[in-house]
Amino acid sequence: PAQPGRKEQAVYRHLSGMSGERFDRAFAKDMIKDHEKDIAAIRKEAETGSGPAAAYAKASLPTLEKHLHMAEALESGRAADR
Repeated sequence: PAQPGRKEQAVYRHLSGMSGERFDRAFAKDMIKDHEKDIAAIRKEAETGSGPAAAYAKASLPTLEKHLHMAEALESGRAADR
């Protein structure tokens, strides 16, 4: 796409009015929601798909799950494991 979609623009507007800890928590919350949605779709493809798309999904799943855990740590104020 040439520009962000409506959802991304709304998130940008929402976050752009924040700073500091309030921004961090809202950003982490949004990242958690997005990663949970993405992981569900990728997991479904990995479990039910076939061919290159399923292989890519299986290979990508651990990275997405790690990113989810990092966002959860950010939201709760913990340091994320590396």
